[in-house]
Amino acid sequence: MNDYMNKLELIAALEVEKGDLKRRLNSLEDTILTLKQSINFDTLSSHRNGSDVEKQQNTTAYDKYKGYYEAKGNKERAIAILKAEGKFLHMRQIVKIAQSLEPTKNPDVVKGKIQQGVYALGNLENAPIINKVIGASKTNAFWGSKNWVDEKGEIKPEYMYDQDEVSSRKSETLEI
Repeated sequence: MNDYMNKLELIAALEVEKGDLKRRLNSLEDTILTLKQSINFDTLSSHRNGSDVEKQQNTTAYDKYKGYYEAKGNKERAIAILKAEGKFLHMRQIVKIAQSLEPTKNPDVVKGKIQQGVYALGNLENAPIINKVIGASKTNAFWGSKNWVDEKGEIKPEYMYDQDEVSSRKSETLEI
């Protein structure tokens, strides 16, 4: 009976500790978000003597990807990047942007998470994003909003991907 009571007391103490840790974690997440949001102002103040163009570029860089920093998950981060860019992007472009937005994190981890978000979005029923394969090679798959294509399924000109991102690799035919 005594052992039973000790275990109950231990469970209660652990539950209290768990609640404290959750509150502390929430506080840390809020602090991190606030710091990320303040990066814009810190960067601007460090460039006070810089040109107006530099100040404008620093302001718009944070504002452009604000949705990424406010996103709670990988799918939302992927959508934020596509919205910010406003055109179809190759996966390597999406990854590069995500990695640049999280420079202190392991690039491979950021890459895996953003890829997971893109693929998860593409696999949803009534998916909000689609991929368009250019040519015969799937290495030329570009991701964008399903609303960025016309009724024929062609990418609308204002959402067109960068031609420079199209790989010139030929599709291989492998035989066994």
